[in-house]
Amino acid sequence: MKTPSNNPSDIQSDIGAAALRILEDRVDGVTPRVLAGLLAAAFGRSRRWARSAVGRLVAAGELAYREQHGHTIIEPSFDRPVRLSPHVVVKPAGTAYTPRAGDVVVRLAHGASFGTGQHPTTRLSVRGIDMALTELGLIEGMPDAAALDVGTGSGILAIAALMLGIRRGVGVDIDPCAVDEAKRNAALNGLSERLSIGAVPIGEIRGTFALITANLRFPTLRRILTEMLRLSAPRAAWVVSGIRSGEVRPLREEYAACGLECRWQAEEKDWAALAFERE
Repeated sequence: MKTPSNNPSDIQSDIGAAALRILEDRVDGVTPRVLAGLLAAAFGRSRRWARSAVGRLVAAGELAYREQHGHTIIEPSFDRPVRLSPHVVVKPAGTAYTPRAGDVVVRLAHGASFGTGQHPTTRLSVRGIDMALTELGLIEGMPDAAALDVGTGSGILAIAALMLGIRRGVGVDIDPCAVDEAKRNAALNGLSERLSIGAVPIGEIRGTFALITANLRFPTLRRILTEMLRLSAPRAAWVVSGIRSGEVRPLREEYAACGLECRWQAEEKDWAALAFERE
């Protein structure tokens, strides 16, 4: 690693970038003590210096403490704008962000539902949606395309899809708290008229959808596959996550048997997401 400059702001920026790389590379949660030790070794400084640097990153909102299995770990903070994909930035409501050309900014209210961007599967899912709709253009030429987000949580995936060009969407979740929070986030982003949120079982959903997203565990994805096929347009894109790296092969085999071609795959911290094309 390069030696930091003598400028305090440059040094802190270098430390922050190094800390984020360490956190991204570790599958298991990183404790503050371990992070400080790794930073001390990387920069050739004392552990005391590294602990102080970590404290400054937390105070600046770059990192945050979280409890995991009875232990305190440290992770990137999502109490600030964070880029999840080439075109999608998520930010807490009320924080400022100046978008770059081509950016879509998803505003999220603080809540308890899954889907803030902190978990790898959320980040992977957003990347998959971005890839399917922009780089791969899997539903180009479908101006009235609709999206279905199964297990919508905070609504982040459905919101990102609509902001990337989908005309209308439906988000469903069995958790009433998630339904309320997703509705609030849809309103925050001016999408209440285009995005319908409800606690509707997948078997009761009607219509067909050109984009189906589902960030769910592998057994659930397997169980609802028949319903997803029923709801899928003949030409459609599917983005699924919530699966472990070791589950990718059986999922791809099952989807291929149903006429779905994998067009994109990515992994982060032993989690995976895939984008499929049905044509």
